[in-house]
Amino acid sequence: MVAEITQIDAEIFTSQNYEVQDINLIPTFEVNTFLTSSSYIELFIYDNNQNILYSEYNLSKYKILNNGQSAGNNNQASQIEINPEAILLNYNYSQGEYITYFNFLNKKVGSYLQQLYISEISSNRTEIRLDSISLTTIDIIEQVTEFIQERENSSYFLDFYLNFKENQLIIANNIQLDNQDPTNPTILIKLYEPLPIEFDINSTLWVVTTFDEPLAYKVSYENEPIVINDTTTINGPNFNLNIKNQINNSTLELSYIDLITTSLTSSQNQLNSLFEEKEIDINIDYSNFLNFIHFSSAKTRLENFYYKLGLIEQYSSLILSLNNIANSPISGSVAVYESNINNIITNFDNYEYYLYYNSGSYAWPKSNTEPPYQLYSITDPIALTWFGSDNINSPYYGGLILSASLFDNNNKDNLLYTIPEYLRDDPANQPYELFIEMIGQFYDNIWVYYKDVTEKYNADNRLDYGVSKDIVADAIREFGIKLYQNNFSNEDLYTAFLGLTPEGGLFPFPNITGSLPTPSGFEYIDTLISASNDYMPLDDVNKSLYKRIYHNLPYLLKSKGTLPGLRALITSYGIPDTILRINEYGGKDKINSNDWDYWQNIFNYAFTTPSNNFISTDWQINPAWNTLNGVPDSVSFRFKTAGLPQNNILYSQSLWNLDNVTSHLLLKYTGSGYTSASYSGSSIDPYYQYAHLEYYPNYSISPLISASIYLPFFDGGWWSVMLQRNKYILYGAENTENVTYTLYVANKLYDSEEGNTIGFKESTEIEIDGTVNSYNINNA
Repeated sequence: MVAEITQIDAEIFTSQNYEVQDINLIPTFEVNTFLTSSSYIELFIYDNNQNILYSEYNLSKYKILNNGQSAGNNNQASQIEINPEAILLNYNYSQGEYITYFNFLNKKVGSYLQQLYISEISSNRTEIRLDSISLTTIDIIEQVTEFIQERENSSYFLDFYLNFKENQLIIANNIQLDNQDPTNPTILIKLYEPLPIEFDINSTLWVVTTFDEPLAYKVSYENEPIVINDTTTINGPNFNLNIKNQINNSTLELSYIDLITTSLTSSQNQLNSLFEEKEIDINIDYSNFLNFIHFSSAKTRLENFYYKLGLIEQYSSLILSLNNIANSPISGSVAVYESNINNIITNFDNYEYYLYYNSGSYAWPKSNTEPPYQLYSITDPIALTWFGSDNINSPYYGGLILSASLFDNNNKDNLLYTIPEYLRDDPANQPYELFIEMIGQFYDNIWVYYKDVTEKYNADNRLDYGVSKDIVADAIREFGIKLYQNNFSNEDLYTAFLGLTPEGGLFPFPNITGSLPTPSGFEYIDTLISASNDYMPLDDVNKSLYKRIYHNLPYLLKSKGTLPGLRALITSYGIPDTILRINEYGGKDKINSNDWDYWQNIFNYAFTTPSNNFISTDWQINPAWNTLNGVPDSVSFRFKTAGLPQNNILYSQSLWNLDNVTSHLLLKYTGSGYTSASYSGSSIDPYYQYAHLEYYPNYSISPLISASIYLPFFDGGWWSVMLQRNKYILYGAENTENVTYTLYVANKLYDSEEGNTIGFKESTEIEIDGTVNSYNINNA
């Protein structure tokens, strides 16, 4: 491989040079330089855009032709041979164009391995103070004193440089040792020009001089055909790469308007207040003043919130009155008042945010029970009673303000008590007292975070207790655990942080609808469970998962790679083993008899029927299905008993009946229980699990007419039941119709590896004629 090497001007790459007017004042003469034990060469490899590709601060790839002491001539300069092409090839740069740059330096104070740092900078940035944690006190004194002596004995002015690495040499003109404190000597440096802005306090460096001018070479390699060896094996995966899903998922393409658009001003204000917070959200129980007030006044903080709430109501009233003025250009005034309200809410502290947006006995009373909450006016009797008064003559004596006042009286850490009592007794000093209380609140905001430091390792799995939900993910990562993000980051801001839809709904999950017809790709849900009425931000859902993992982390790490450990991890995600089964390596064994390892629990929505519970329905089809015939011909379900009835008594359980007709499906147990005789050691009755499943078309009119099946329904397994109706008209008889009911029952028996063999299968039917059946099943 042939390379073309061209020497270029090295000043292009130097970070600082003398000004032209100063260079003209400096006399020019040759100086022989010699290599010493402190001499070294720096290498920098650049691309054509002057970007540093590689740095080396003690180059060893060069040859010394003459060290300056040969032939008895002490004035002969040192000679060095450097091959730029060989250096590039040594670092695997063999194609394209590169620039090699060489600095020839002498270490004077410190080195690349023992660096100094800037501890002080003058106002004009031309004087700096240096210190070091790598060099000892003796090293600093000896190196600086020796360098100062060398400069004084030099026959010419010996300038020097501050080496900040990456080929950044800053010219310095003078150096002095500040040894006023013998235990901590420092170095004073006078710079040629003000220190560049990219360097500041704690920037690291060392002091050097040059023994030769820098050199730069451009090396160009001729393009050669690239030979690809198809037999080269592919390396394995790099498991150290950060997977994208460990950090975050891609979000939807949303504009700023898409993010903030909402029909509720209160929700937007609440979101703005959350985003204004610069600190992490730690777990504070605001129902107790001891948890968040130490230096400030609880009473003053409540009164301050009361004042802000009054301003919000005042601005809201002005907006309402302006909007009621017809044909008036008032939009500008309304915008001002809305901005004032937004500024007040946005700058709420954490306690004020809790009072305004939370519901409970310790938050400001709300007039509704679901978010977004509506606050009672400050003039409403309910709010006045809650807020209360510490004046015993007030009709609202009591409330939270009295509790706050009593707390302040007993809080000896309150900064107010640092004021002499004679000053506190003077009403003219109230503004000063208010200022002290504001200072106390400022330090309270710091105190709660110092107090919360000990909670970092409190692995409470509840979201609002123990370690903060905002740092629990980092706490897990500190143990070397990788976390993966979920798809919640794709939702809108209101769903993610408030748990509400932009329209204020409490069911923020996507692709779900409660109306018909159902759009394509959506799931229809017309009934919500009670938990769906609670709001929970999706961001909290994600962090609650992290809390559970953190809570179980000792067990998860101890049992990592085992079946119990994997089951615990899956359970932490809220997935039961009936949905996601864990199979150990190898699957089931070869034994097919009594094949216990083939079976598993299967998730189901079973309805248990203990005590007097039963299911009652209409004999009609859901009208939302839009069928022509609204009366079904059959009903089917499954049931499973909880075990044998106790005390060997007659047991009767209603499994299903009609709402307005006494049509019942009953399960009756008349067996002998567990034994067939009273003496010890008697054999078990082979029919002790058998019971009657009876269907009564109309128990109130014809209690003796029923269809019955006798099978072992109390074996603890699932039984499938289907009741089918067949109605027909009797020809030759007026207004007479017969109905035949057929009752089917079957179960599945365990059958080795198949496991799906039908066990018992029975059916029975009963016919009801029009003279006996006096009710009309169509109307049921």
